[in-house]
Amino acid sequence: MTIPAPVFEEAVQKELRRIRQKAHLRGFRKGKAPKERIELLYGSEATEEAVSRLLGRATRQSLHELDVQPLDVPKATPEEATRGKPLVAKLRFSVWPEVGTVDFEGIKVTTRDVSVTESDIGETLEQLRMEKAQPGPIEGRGIQDGDFVIGDLQESSAIELAGAPAPQVTKDVPLKVGSEAYHPSLHEALQGAGEGDTVVATASFGEESPDPQRAGRSIRAAFTIKQARTPVLPALDDAFARELGADSLLALRGDIRDRLRRRADQNERRAVAEQLVDALREKNPVEPPEPLVERDLDNRVRMLANSMMQGGMPAEQVRSELEKHLDTLRAECEKTVASTILVDALADQQGIRTTEEAVEQRLEQEASAAGKSQAALRAAMEKDGRLERVRTQLRRDAAIDFLRNQAELTPAPG
Repeated sequence: MTIPAPVFEEAVQKELRRIRQKAHLRGFRKGKAPKERIELLYGSEATEEAVSRLLGRATRQSLHELDVQPLDVPKATPEEATRGKPLVAKLRFSVWPEVGTVDFEGIKVTTRDVSVTESDIGETLEQLRMEKAQPGPIEGRGIQDGDFVIGDLQESSAIELAGAPAPQVTKDVPLKVGSEAYHPSLHEALQGAGEGDTVVATASFGEESPDPQRAGRSIRAAFTIKQARTPVLPALDDAFARELGADSLLALRGDIRDRLRRRADQNERRAVAEQLVDALREKNPVEPPEPLVERDLDNRVRMLANSMMQGGMPAEQVRSELEKHLDTLRAECEKTVASTILVDALADQQGIRTTEEAVEQRLEQEASAAGKSQAALRAAMEKDGRLERVRTQLRRDAAIDFLRNQAELTPAPG
């Protein structure tokens, strides 16, 4: 960007006049100080302010003339800012890359069977029974994985040393035997025990343990079992089905079959879509703009950090874990951004548009899931910008469907 010398000088003089009107100099009334004195004292400040204003105006004008939408904040860097000479600056910003014609010919992907077996339905029924299970007494056997126990946990150093702290006792500790709670050695010691027994285990916690009180320690754990219960599963009959909202066990099995088939179909379509965009990137290499990569990376890191801290991980360990995987996360973001660019370019190339019918259908689904009226949900989504994101995603989904219809689909072996 080049601003003529007269325009540059006029902008500096305007700033000097503004400064003179407000300046308080000893021996002169406000606004009456000599121009020469103002120039001497404030010339550099006026020049810097003039450069800032001129480059801001020139940046807006340049973006308008170029008819582009920057992906980041444009940065104007003066190459020369000498009064009496033109003001010259370079303007740098990132833009959506020009892809050109997207090549999608000859793409091949594999598909998987989405059928639902009787075994799948049976596993789901057992999970539902487990969710409805009630605790019952353990009879004729000792404790095993899946049982629930409550007891007092006494912890002391595994190595007896002079001056070691007194054992620490925690009352009424609940444990599901075989879970990841506390330490595997304690769950192993509980196998076959019963109420009233005290089992002892040596639990060695590594430095990487998420529990800061136990990390790096070897602990003698004595667990006195006060109560032991096993899950008692409800009978698999029509009464059980009615409790879950179905008319009969046969109807419940049908509902489960439909739900599993929908889930399997969604997973298959998602897997095929990943193959399609991977193939599209291979045929159409594109450099993802750094601002978009950084934006996606920031979002992923923030969500992962929140998830880790909500799970009880200390802040220092969260930072350490994220630093370990930062390169992997960045690579995933680069793939995501490049895929988005290509899918959008394919939609443009094929004239794919989002229909209002598709938008209404999506709104109906989301309103039903949220328990809101469709009109109220639409108003809220229009207000916060989500509706436009829905339209964008539907357009991308349509582009993926187009790509799937053009690709060669081959069933996976086995």
